[in-house]
Amino acid sequence: MYIQIEAYLGGSMTPEEVQAFEAKMAVDTELAKEVDLCDSINHHLRDESWKAVTSASDNEDQKALDTFFGSEEAQDLKKSLRNAQQIYAKENNTTAVKKSFPFFKYAAAVAVLLVTVACYFMLQTKPYDELYVEYYHQKDLPSLVTRGVSEEALSNGVVAFQQKNYQKALEAFDAYTQANEEVNPLVYSYIGMSYFELKAPDKAIAAFDQLQNSDSIDKSKALWYKSLVYLKTKQKEKLQETLKQILTDPNNFNYSKAKELLGEL
Repeated sequence: MYIQIEAYLGGSMTPEEVQAFEAKMAVDTELAKEVDLCDSINHHLRDESWKAVTSASDNEDQKALDTFFGSEEAQDLKKSLRNAQQIYAKENNTTAVKKSFPFFKYAAAVAVLLVTVACYFMLQTKPYDELYVEYYHQKDLPSLVTRGVSEEALSNGVVAFQQKNYQKALEAFDAYTQANEEVNPLVYSYIGMSYFELKAPDKAIAAFDQLQNSDSIDKSKALWYKSLVYLKTKQKEKLQETLKQILTDPNNFNYSKAKELLGEL
């Protein structure tokens, strides 16, 4: 596949091949990303481009790439790669620098660059566990107002939860739901987080589903709690999908935090 990418970026494809390759990129998002990355690297391999750039793009990855290529470490890599390019030019009897660097011919040098770039991006991204600590706050859980003795179990459940006695909390919440035909849907937020603290993420998601499918005006909170589960369990695709659901409506719970967290990933 990289031979095709090299040919595409180097301008050695026929018009028909270009058309076919671009049609393939239109339906293959991973291929399109690979082409964009290779194009960015080729751009920075040229002398006039090997410097820090203030990108006009809103793409954070591109900005990070620009910053990396302006670093001293990148300058050292540049020297090695430029030497490889000069060898390539001599072998092919040309003084012109190719538009597209031959990835396979100098795979080792490019591999070093790609690993370094990847490590750089990893350093810019906070670990999921750290993000979970940053974004999970117990105060985000709703206040459950009790009315009468019949809801004493509900109060007991909240107290047990706050004391981190999650099994006791679940028992109290179960007693509450069993004793009432109509329950406060927000109780499922506590049930879900209790299950999650007890290392049962699937049961947690099931509880949040009950809140999300309820008629409560606060049902969007379920999406935030689900995102916390996916964040802690490092399920990136489900996390991104859930955060995007929150962002479909500015009135959804923790809309701003969801937007911020999505940008962190």
